[in-house]
Amino acid sequence: MVIFFGGLLSLLWLYLLVFIFGYMTCRTFYFFRATRISLSLIVLSQVIYLSSIVKLIESFLFVRATIKNQCNDLNLDEKTYALLEKKIDDEIAILKDKSIKCLITMHPPFYRDALKFRDWDASMQFLIENKDQAHSFWEQTND
Repeated sequence: MVIFFGGLLSLLWLYLLVFIFGYMTCRTFYFFRATRISLSLIVLSQVIYLSSIVKLIESFLFVRATIKNQCNDLNLDEKTYALLEKKIDDEIAILKDKSIKCLITMHPPFYRDALKFRDWDASMQFLIENKDQAHSFWEQTND
């Protein structure tokens, strides 16, 4: 059996309960919104990081092509060029491996489950899936 107090006391209880319910509802929706925003920022930072690494690898490949042209211009033998090419390929492989390991390590354990990749190939698939975000970031201009 519920006993309602009449008059002013019941009205104050109603106001208090409505206020508490409204406050808790507001805090709950704020929490969900903040969580969604933080997870989208984490995904965006992963996309920017991976696209930066890809741009760095493109620079390595440009260096390798430039070295090949220089070796041809200087009449260096193929052995020298093969050695330089192997060093560049080794550096690229080390960069790929360490960059993914660093990205995984930098995530707190709670967010590591949200990572959709654990190796280079899976990260490139992730980057392909989010290529629109990467393009919009790199094409942004400061007005």
